[in-house]
Amino acid sequence: MSKTYHMCRFEKVVDGHTILTTGWIEGRGAKTGAKVEIKGEEGLWDVVTVSESISLDEFRKLQTSSRAKWASLVDV
Repeated sequence: MSKTYHMCRFEKVVDGHTILTTGWIEGRGAKTGAKVEIKGEEGLWDVVTVSESISLDEFRKLQTSSRAKWASLVDV
């Protein structure tokens, strides 16, 4: 089975404030309501929304073509 990736919105509450972020996650963890770790971030984040899937090859092409424009585009 090949890996798929989804763009997701994540949130967590810190000191009574909701923090939102967006990133790419492997399909196995891309489920609304799941709790995931994000590389470079502390604690668990809740998956709030999940996009349609793209293949690993499509994800890598997106990373390569978008690196200058979206320097923060990383696999979470």
